Amino acid sequence: METLRGMYYDLAGFPLPRQLKALLEIADPKHILYGSDYPFTPEPVVTALAAQLDGCPELSTAIRTDFMRNNALSLFPKFANTGSLDISPSFFLNRKEYDRQRQFMLALSVVM
Repeated sequence: METLRGMYYDLAGFPLPRQLKALLEIADPKHILYGSDYPFTPEPVVTALAAQLDGCPELSTAIRTDFMRNNALSLFPKFANTGSLDISPSFFLNRKEYDRQRQFMLALSVVM
């Protein structure tokens, strides 16, 4: 169980209403990050998931903020001083860099 608690998880897909509760029982909340799968998931679906998480009564404001921002910043501190995480489509204009980062994240998900 301790191994599962040390892994990182994202909230891509549809973690509500059941999966999030189960995830919170086994995972360290500091290891859970908002994930949208954008640009592969259509923007209206991404927006709907974010709204569901934002309105979830089971999540305190502090935990929601951790999921949506703080936990990612602890993994990627170079973004902490920029004022925002740039996840807009323009971030992915450089296809070679995007592919490199995607391969890294896929490899990371296998290791974690």
